[in-house]
Amino acid sequence: MVRQTLVLIVVAVVSSAGTTQLPTKPAFPPPQPTNDVVVVVAQKPATFTKPDLETLAKTDPIAMLEECRSRYAAKVRGYKCTMVKRERVEGILYDEEVIRVCVRHEPYAVLMLWQTGSREVKLGSFSLGRIEGVLYTVGENKGDMLAWRPEAKILPTTRINPTSDQAKAASRYSITEGSISHAMERAHKAWSESRERGQLKWDYLGTKPVEKAGNRVCHLVRRTCKEPELDPFIMRDPKPDPKTRPADTFRTITLMIDAETGFQIGSRLERDGELIGEYYFRDLEINPAFGKDQFKQSSLKK
Repeated sequence: MVRQTLVLIVVAVVSSAGTTQLPTKPAFPPPQPTNDVVVVVAQKPATFTKPDLETLAKTDPIAMLEECRSRYAAKVRGYKCTMVKRERVEGILYDEEVIRVCVRHEPYAVLMLWQTGSREVKLGSFSLGRIEGVLYTVGENKGDMLAWRPEAKILPTTRINPTSDQAKAASRYSITEGSISHAMERAHKAWSESRERGQLKWDYLGTKPVEKAGNRVCHLVRRTCKEPELDPFIMRDPKPDPKTRPADTFRTITLMIDAETGFQIGSRLERDGELIGEYYFRDLEINPAFGKDQFKQSSLKK
């Protein structure tokens, strides 16, 4: 004999006055248990609460980063902010830079305008002026970024390949991967690879306001490297040999995760207490209305 499973669902009908009305007679006769029929009463499904960022930071920083990336992807199509950075490139620790930044994700575009800390470009001993702005837009300018030097007498706006040696001499990371989203992706990739090698060592440092990130309260999580490390200029590239640029290597990476939004708004690279690089995003404006010329050459001005 074919066995049947019958699910009994009991529905309570509540009137608008709050009085429970029970039918005087069931619409269908109730099932009678027999040897051939299993009666299962529907149960309310269990509810599960996703761990909060603090719990993840203490127990599984990779899962924490995955949660941060998920929150960002669900909410952010673009943003405006002020980026504060200072980094060591080719052994030189440059001054702190304060940069106004606009980012659009689809299609990807980045506009950076320096407020302070712009760097001088030289040809030998001859100054070519300071780069006060850069613009990169996917699918435009033949894949190049535009660099704006308002002091230059000739060609104040020039094109530079964003993965060229010239670009690598100016920054630790390519402008093609210059958003908050890319920062979180880079951290997730590096920390995951460290775990795969069996070398992931991290500490949860608690929460604190981060001054350079606009005093936003952040979760601080620090990874300590077994050996000095060096990030690739572009994530898809293989990791460079730290021995080729020992002055640019780091041993600790501290991530600062906004306790409210879950976005990575700060990071600091150090080697034996020496600053290698730090990056902060403050005054974050999510999904602003960009004008049609926001990511055109005409925007390379203050």
